[in-house]
Amino acid sequence: MAIAATVPGPASPADAKGQLPVKPLGRPVLQLSAPSYRRPSLGSELRSPLSAISPLNASVLRSPLSPLRKMRLDFADFEVGSPIDPVDLSGNDQVVMSPASSTNTRSPFSALKGPLRNGSLDEVIASTSKGELVTTGNLPTPPVDQTTEQVAHKILDVLEVFGRHIIPEGHENHEWLGRKIFHPRVEEYVKKKESVKMIIPAFPWKSINRTDKVTGALPDLGEELALARLNDLCVEIGKVYTHGAEVHIATDGLVFNAWLLILESDVVGISDDETWEYGATLMDMAAQKGYTGIKLLRVMDFLGLTKEDEPLTKETYMELVAESRATLEAQFGDPDKDVRAMIDTDNDTLMTYRGFIRFLETDLRNSPVAAHAKSGHKYRKVVKEVAMKMMMRAESFTKIILATCPDHVRLSIHPSSGAVKLSMPLLEEKHNPDGFPRTPWDSSIAVSLDGGYRSLHAKDVRDTHDLVMKDGRPWCFREKSELFDLGKDVEIEHLYPTGIEVRPRADHEEDVKLDEAAREKLVKLAKLQPVNIVGFENAPKFIVEGQN
Repeated sequence: MAIAATVPGPASPADAKGQLPVKPLGRPVLQLSAPSYRRPSLGSELRSPLSAISPLNASVLRSPLSPLRKMRLDFADFEVGSPIDPVDLSGNDQVVMSPASSTNTRSPFSALKGPLRNGSLDEVIASTSKGELVTTGNLPTPPVDQTTEQVAHKILDVLEVFGRHIIPEGHENHEWLGRKIFHPRVEEYVKKKESVKMIIPAFPWKSINRTDKVTGALPDLGEELALARLNDLCVEIGKVYTHGAEVHIATDGLVFNAWLLILESDVVGISDDETWEYGATLMDMAAQKGYTGIKLLRVMDFLGLTKEDEPLTKETYMELVAESRATLEAQFGDPDKDVRAMIDTDNDTLMTYRGFIRFLETDLRNSPVAAHAKSGHKYRKVVKEVAMKMMMRAESFTKIILATCPDHVRLSIHPSSGAVKLSMPLLEEKHNPDGFPRTPWDSSIAVSLDGGYRSLHAKDVRDTHDLVMKDGRPWCFREKSELFDLGKDVEIEHLYPTGIEVRPRADHEEDVKLDEAAREKLVKLAKLQPVNIVGFENAPKFIVEGQN
C-alpha cells in the first residue's frame, strides 16, 4: 500500500546507566533466534557457531579476552563498525573512494563479475519469476570426485565474485588479495567436512535520524534484501560444496549505542530496547524466509555471558546489557592512546576518523545531541568526541572478533583492499553496479519502475516516491506511477534481486480476479521487470502474454 510520507518523531531515550560487577567469563556461546543450520549429510545438528571456540585458556587466565588489551591492530584488521555508512567514508579528501589514479575515471571498485555470478543472478531471477524461493535447504548435491584443494578454490571463486574492492593502481584486473590468506582456512573446513563459517559485523540498529535518513526503528525492505544477498552467498557456496556455508552476523549495536551518544547524563540516543527489537525482528525475517545459514551474534554471546542451549530472551538480554559493556571495558582497558596514535600516524585511520565525523554530523542532526548543543561550534565539538568514542569501541569489537572467530572468513560492509577481509556490499543497485551502496540501516530503499533498488536517504525521495507500508510499518519508497496502482484488493511484494510478486490481499476471502485495467498495467510492468502473479484465476494467460 502506498501512502503519503510522514515525518517520524525523534528516537526514544536510552537507559545506559549502571554497571554490574564483572564475573569470570565462560566459553563463548551463541543463542539463535533463527533455526540452527543443518544439512542431512552432516549427521549431527550444529548447536552454536561459537560453542566449540575457546581461543585462549580460560582455566589459566581470568578471562579469555584479557590479553587482548595489549593487542595492536594494523589498520587493515580494523573494523570500522557497522553503524558507519560506507558512503560517509567517501569524502572528497579521501583516497578510499576516489579513482585509483587521476587519469582513471572509472569506478574505484572492482566488481569482479564473472560467469559464475552472472549465471547466479540469471538463475535467481528465473526462479523468482516462477515463484520459487532459493534457500540452502533445496540445493542439488555437488560432485564428490574432487580434491579438498579443488573444492576450496571453487568456494573462494564464489566469495570473490561477491566481493567489491578498491583497485590498486596499475592492477585493474587483480584477483582478490585475501584469497591466499583464506585458502588454508577454507580448505580446513573442507577437510573436516564442516560448513564454511563467515562473519560480518552488521545490522546494529536503525539510524537515529528518522527524519532525513530512515522511516522507522525496525527492519524494512533494505534488511530483507540484505539478508537475501547473504543467503544467496550461502546458496552459491552450497552449489559447489556439500556442507554449505553459514554467515554469522556480529551485531555491534550494543557496543555503540551506550558509548556513542551518552556524553552528558541527559543526552541519550538509541535505546537498548530498540536495539533488541531490531535484532529480534531481523532474525524473524531470516527464519520466515528459511535462511537457516544466517545466525546472529550479540556482544554478550562473544563475552560468554549467555548460557549454551538456552534461547536468549529479551528479559535476559536487558539484564546483561550493563554487564556486557562493563566486561568489554574491563577486558580491553582504555584504547584511547592506541586509536589516537593510529590517527596521528596512519592516513587511512585519519580518513576513517573524518568519515565518522561526516556520518555523525548528519546522523545526530535531529537527535537530542543537537538539541542540547548551544551553538554550531559546541555541536561539532560533541560530534568529534562521539567519533573518537566510536573509534575506540570499534577497536575493541575488532579484537573480540579476531579472538573468538580466528578461522572465520571475514566479511566487511566497508570498502577495502580485500587483503584481510572480503568487502561485500549488502545491496546491489541496478543503476550503480560498481558502487558501494549505503547500508540498509542507514538509508531507505527506493524502488524504481524497472525493478531496480537504490539505497538513499528518505528526504531525497519523498517528493518522487510513495511511502509503502507493510504490516503497519514503513517498508520502502516506490516510484510514483499509475502502473503500481492495481486496486485495493491487490498487494505487491518486491523481490530479490529484482521483480515483483502480485497477489490478492491476505484479508480478502473472496475469489479475486484482475480487472482489465490491472491486467494492462501488469503487461507493461512485465516488460520492465520480472512479474510473478499468484492467487488470481485469470493470471496464467497474462503471464505468457506479459513476458513474451
